[in-house]
Amino acid sequence: MCAILVATIAALVLTIHVEGETVDNLPVDITREAFSFVEEVSSIDDARELNRRFSELTRALGFEKFICMQLAGPGGGLKPEELFGQWDGRWVNRYMRLGYHEHDAILTEQLRRDQPFSWTDIAKSRDISEKEQLVFNEIRDYGAHEGFAVPMRNMDGSLSSVALFGKQVDLSKEARARLHVICLFFAGAARRITREASLDKPKLLSPREEEIIKRLATGATQIQIADDLALSARTVETHLKRARAKFNVRTSHQLVAEAVWRGGIQL
Repeated sequence: MCAILVATIAALVLTIHVEGETVDNLPVDITREAFSFVEEVSSIDDARELNRRFSELTRALGFEKFICMQLAGPGGGLKPEELFGQWDGRWVNRYMRLGYHEHDAILTEQLRRDQPFSWTDIAKSRDISEKEQLVFNEIRDYGAHEGFAVPMRNMDGSLSSVALFGKQVDLSKEARARLHVICLFFAGAARRITREASLDKPKLLSPREEEIIKRLATGATQIQIADDLALSARTVETHLKRARAKFNVRTSHQLVAEAVWRGGIQL
């Protein structure tokens, strides 16, 4: 396993780009950090633990929030779906409700670019439209003054991404290289955990699914659950959809009943 990790990171180091230039000699501490992170996430099977470890690394560079998303499926077509992250659910709900994805310069650039970029990079490369500027202005109200995005085109043709946000962030060349490496492996772990969760047997609800179902059982709506857990309404629905599939039921009422009956949750 270690030999495979070393080879993978070594190959990745050779392809890291910062501000359009290949980084030929990535600092030793970044390579060590990447190796340590990859070894650690390979054994993590819990979303909360993955988020916690990733947050520790990115907060050291000033990033307070992040989100890992599947932007498009293998067949193409924009279908944003939140996988993991620590973000303000109020903003995500507002973003979805008002259709801000149609005027989101960050999203547009992730569809266009193959290499990581910052918000400042967008402004330097092209004019920002009035509607795009509106989205930027509003997101700052939620504590995001600068950001960094790492788009990833996967082997199956799908597109995923990790986007990070903060007020005072480190966007030096070394910091960008560090973020690029750990974001790639974070996204890979997020996809693995999501895929494994969808294949779990009915009795194996994920911690997040249990938490959502428990709140649902108390009478909370999906919107209330999303706000309480700082998730988007779409993410809550995704968790519920997976849980319903595990118990082979069609409605949330059936899900709560089955989960309690089979011992999937304790009220």
